[in-house]
Amino acid sequence: MSGVRRAGPGALAALALLAMVLVTFADALRPSRALFERDILGYWYPHRVALRAALASGQLPLWNPWLGFGAPFLADASSELLYPPTWLALALPFPLQFEILAIGHCLLAAAGAALVARRLVGGVLPAAAAGGAYALAGPLLSALGLYHHFAGAALMPWVLWALESLLQDASARRAILLGTLAAGQVLAGSGDLVLMTALAASARLALHVGGARARGMGALVPRLALAAVLAASLSAVQWLPTVERGASGLRGAQDYRTVTYWSLHPVSLVDLGVPRLVSEATLSGEERLRLFEGREPLFSCLYLGVVTLALGAIALVLRERLALPLAAGASLFVLLGLGRHTPIYGLLLALPGASLMRYPQKYLLPASLCVALLAGVGVGALARGWTEPERRRSRALGWALLGVVLLVTAFAWRQAGDASGAVAALKLGRTALVLSIASLVLLLRGAAAAPRPGLVPAFLLLGAIDLVLVGRGTNDTAPASLYEHQPAALDRFVGASGRLHAAAESAACLAPGAGPAGWPRSWVAALGFVDTLRPPTGIRFGLFGSYDGEFTGLGPRFAAAFAGVVHAGLGRPEALRLLQLGSVEHVAYLGQSAPVGLEPIATLATPLACPLLLLRVPDPLARAYVVGRERDEGSNALAAVLDSGFDPRREVLLPGAAAQADAAAAPGTARIVSRTPNTLTVATQLQAPGVLVVTEAFDEGWSADVDGRPAAVLRANGLFRAVRLGPGEHQVRFRYRPWPVLAGALASTVGAVAAVALAVFRPRSGPPD
Repeated sequence: MSGVRRAGPGALAALALLAMVLVTFADALRPSRALFERDILGYWYPHRVALRAALASGQLPLWNPWLGFGAPFLADASSELLYPPTWLALALPFPLQFEILAIGHCLLAAAGAALVARRLVGGVLPAAAAGGAYALAGPLLSALGLYHHFAGAALMPWVLWALESLLQDASARRAILLGTLAAGQVLAGSGDLVLMTALAASARLALHVGGARARGMGALVPRLALAAVLAASLSAVQWLPTVERGASGLRGAQDYRTVTYWSLHPVSLVDLGVPRLVSEATLSGEERLRLFEGREPLFSCLYLGVVTLALGAIALVLRERLALPLAAGASLFVLLGLGRHTPIYGLLLALPGASLMRYPQKYLLPASLCVALLAGVGVGALARGWTEPERRRSRALGWALLGVVLLVTAFAWRQAGDASGAVAALKLGRTALVLSIASLVLLLRGAAAAPRPGLVPAFLLLGAIDLVLVGRGTNDTAPASLYEHQPAALDRFVGASGRLHAAAESAACLAPGAGPAGWPRSWVAALGFVDTLRPPTGIRFGLFGSYDGEFTGLGPRFAAAFAGVVHAGLGRPEALRLLQLGSVEHVAYLGQSAPVGLEPIATLATPLACPLLLLRVPDPLARAYVVGRERDEGSNALAAVLDSGFDPRREVLLPGAAAQADAAAAPGTARIVSRTPNTLTVATQLQAPGVLVVTEAFDEGWSADVDGRPAAVLRANGLFRAVRLGPGEHQVRFRYRPWPVLAGALASTVGAVAAVALAVFRPRSGPPD
């Protein structure tokens, strides 16, 4: 019976956390509604469609032929291709897939934070408080639309819990557990969260080393090494292709402005204690540029909870163990979140791999975890007996909070006098109310050595209600029909063999217009995104992209200038030339007038501010063709392509090509025979030596054989793939087999076998595990 009694509070706490999460996501649980914001509908969904298409072809999804001119699939870690939950949910309908992943990871975050708090503080209430405070923290819930960061943040406390377990007992099995969980976080796809977790783990190890005996460290070091090797090997199949691509692609060359984009402005720190006061304020264009880079904030909600912050303050005032390190960790991560607004971020960029990351505001995720754990420490302090000095400090804190209440109330009163500030006044008044209750709790608690019955649970209930009410408004849902919506433009592309380019005349055209009756602006904007086939939406419908722009920073550096010319303005001769060169057959143009040089097909109404003009590109090159002359591209491939003396129908630009005499315009023909995600087969017939060009992205991972014999794949016209051919009929087969994937798969296989062997066949000698 004693075991049952011990399990009772834990089970109740688990049910409470479950209820909090389910209530927060109640709207998403309705079959008619679906989560859709930020990257969910626009990026996650198209890539899941591409994943299903790749698997249906019987191949592993190594290359995504629909994104731009093609792009590595596995190297894009945000696709989460090797993350186990992706495969578990793959058979479900798409909206349901994401909802299960969202709720499941939120519960995972709650459980992980609770386990860490249980290790550090002990007790059910502190663990439950930390779990709830982290799972429903504004930054974590706001990260849902950045789904791979959300998954990485959910796994962060689990990695730290495994580390804490290893520090308490340096056994082989706990080292294997730490390595496996760390590998799982890598597979979740967020390099940022891996780096943040590593920083937090390093700080925890530093604290441990500072208080550890030399004898204890002798057993710990090899176990930590084992965990690190296992984590690196198990996840090598993901990180090796991603790091190779990131280092050689645009990520490796991004400037300081790009790295620090979406730095948290110091003014936004107010939102940590007042939900969405700054992020939802009515701002001028200049103010929005200063606070949010001229866009919406990266995290729509930064609220950590008044009760959560008050509990953290209690832990600090009572000088609880680990309170100061946790507060220091939270402060450090908040400072890093300020990005370019503080010099400390420049020091972070000196760390290996840190310069590949971007958007410093994401550092609020580990800051939220530190604050949640600090709140757990505060709950432990509230529930124990207090000395007279501690009671005095509690009362002093209570009176200080009342002073803050008066200031907040006065500011709210001032805002209420202005019609535009009524909403801000309500938010401030709400915070003042919760803060006044917190101050009353502190005054009551400081009046006695032992806590009053029910005081701590009631205070935690207030905090839970507060977080749930704010959390319910963080992730909007829309009609699930958005996932099945078919744009009217698709009917015009039936039978098209070329590529599509989608563009907008201006940012103003992307603004929501007259959508379905009763739809809010966010729904209308999402519908318009699909209707106008904004990249990478076309993947959903099997359309091949072109100069789509750079989403992940993993694109090759040599391609950026080409896309820049096209995006700088359609209607210019150089943009039209690149469209033709890239086999772009149609342009979906959101604007009022067609760019010069493109042939109008139709004008379609959209739910956005401008109509959609469907345009035809005159005389584009075929997606596979043969030319008879080579020319050296020189030091600037783009300039060579745009040179009026270059005729792409007669010649091709190749690196280091030798000069040739004039050749026939078309020494042969080419026809695409078959296409799968990782292969392309082209049948050719040549009367004279020539070069086959396919307008698909060049990548070092592509190999080719001509009639079964290996042939070199060359970069053609700055962007594409080419193979030299002799006279006669040939069958050219391209295959994508990048070495980082093969090496990573081998390393991960070895790591998995080693982990199983170590877990099952432990050494019999030495100290017990």
